[in-house]
Amino acid sequence: MREEDAERHGDSLPEQSELAVSSPVSVSRELPPRLCGYLNKLSGKGPLKGFKSRWFVFEPLHCHLFYFKGSSDAIPLGVIDIADSSFTYDLEAEEGQFEIHSGGRDYTLK
Repeated sequence: MREEDAERHGDSLPEQSELAVSSPVSVSRELPPRLCGYLNKLSGKGPLKGFKSRWFVFEPLHCHLFYFKGSSDAIPLGVIDIADSSFTYDLEAEEGQFEIHSGGRDYTLK
């Protein structure tokens, strides 16, 4: 029914603002908290090895750990497949330092 027809028959169509008020739709799905933060990652080769601060983001759907240069970067420097990884924590190493072994590579983080 068009608006002119509705007015002729005595019916009035609600205005758009009335629709919003009369039929509230509440969609309050809370997303789970995002697991992310800075870790120091060992990088470099030979005598140039050193720890660099990297922003890590865990993506639970595919079980990947992405790492970026900083928290505002959009393109990751790399990704670690956590689903098929093993972790080691050497008690004699520096406090908080651990290794992730994934896909034939070793990542040292602290």
